[in-house]
Amino acid sequence: MSYITQADLAAQITDSELIQVTDDAKLGIVATSVVSKAIADAEAEVNGYLATKYAVPIAATVPDLVKKLCVDVATY
Repeated sequence: MSYITQADLAAQITDSELIQVTDDAKLGIVATSVVSKAIADAEAEVNGYLATKYAVPIAATVPDLVKKLCVDVATY
């Protein structure tokens, strides 16, 4: 289960910023493969911290704080 989506990232940064950081091929569009990798990496990092105290991945409704942290890590 994914904690965040590309739409969550788009709510945090502008479309032009998302294109700028993902469009290595210079096509003028968001490279969804790069976004997916950033999301997966962010979720893995957050899970690394959560796993010390909780079963991961979180199966129930994802807390807002977990979503926020994933978005912050992915956009970084």
